[in-house]
Amino acid sequence: MLASPAAKEVFKDSVGFEKFCSYLQRLQSPSREFIQLLFDWVVEGVYTEENKVINNVDVILLILNWVPSLSVDNKRHVTESIRHLCKFSMHNAMLCSTSGVFSKVVMLLESEAQNIDITWAGTLH
Repeated sequence: MLASPAAKEVFKDSVGFEKFCSYLQRLQSPSREFIQLLFDWVVEGVYTEENKVINNVDVILLILNWVPSLSVDNKRHVTESIRHLCKFSMHNAMLCSTSGVFSKVVMLLESEAQNIDITWAGTLH
């Protein structure tokens, strides 16, 4: 789906992010490699320190829907990665703002308030 709006639309119509998220939620403890692949999907390339330009914001929203079912360690890892993505550039920050990522993060924080430990809270600054 790399840089292909048509392929993204076919995915949305045939599988959809909601159905994909329901499959993700069945994973009890996904590997870091699997999580890395999702972030590769976000940047439509290899997610690295140098490559954090968001090209598929829908995947971030999908990941945020998935966060409540993750282990605390994976929650920390995922939210830290999303934080880095959002603050990587003005483009990313604007995209996260207009697409509802920030709103989703606030809702997540409200729903997970009792489950957030000190370490995880530190990654959200």
